[in-house]
Amino acid sequence: MSDHLPVLKVRLFGGFSASYGEIPVSFGRNTTTKAMKLLQILLYHGDTGISRDKLLDELYGREELADAANNLRVTAHRLKRSS
Repeated sequence: MSDHLPVLKVRLFGGFSASYGEIPVSFGRNTTTKAMKLLQILLYHGDTGISRDKLLDELYGREELADAANNLRVTAHRLKRSS
C-alpha cells in the first residue's frame, strides 16, 4: 500500500477546473454560482486566508444586501452541501 495520496490540482485562471490525481472533480451543473465563487476565492487565498470583510466585498461587491453576513453563511452552507 502506498503512503502517497493523490494531488489535488486546481486551475483558477483561464477557466476553473480541478482534479484529484488523474480524476476530474465535478462541481455539478454550474461553476458561476456564489458557492463556486466562494470556493475559488478561498483556494486563491490559500494559507494566507482572507478577512471576512474582504470576502464579503469580493463575493457581493456593490449588491444591495440586507444582511451580507447571513448571505455568506448560507453560501458557505451551500458549498459544504455540494461536496
